[in-house]
Amino acid sequence: MIANTIKAALDQSMVGVAIADAPSGKLHYVNDAGLCIRGGNRKNLVNGVGIEQYVSSLQMRDFDGRPLSSEEVPLIRAIRLGETCSKEVVISCGSDDDRIVIANASPVKDEAGTVLAGIMFFTDLTERRQAERYKSTV
Repeated sequence: MIANTIKAALDQSMVGVAIADAPSGKLHYVNDAGLCIRGGNRKNLVNGVGIEQYVSSLQMRDFDGRPLSSEEVPLIRAIRLGETCSKEVVISCGSDDDRIVIANASPVKDEAGTVLAGIMFFTDLTERRQAERYKSTV
């Protein structure tokens, strides 16, 4: 019952959610909001795609245009290092549509502290950042 309730909540969330197994990094879940933010379709993303492939498909980069190394990606840090982290990044969604997102990731651990998975919540900040830039020029 609780698992179904949690899945329903994640499915309906307005925030993007991605879940990947540890230590393999295979992506097993992306909700609809996440698909809207990054583009693509669920079948191509959630069919056990490795986290490295998922991250490269996002074309995540820093604000200076530099592509992020895998060690800088919050979901990978959660899986590999067992740490909770947050980072604002730019993702290329194709057709020259860059999105600014805040990615927050945490490890999911068992009672012994072993990392079982990583979960990342990501919020699209693009319109907010554009409004902030507009206000600063007025």
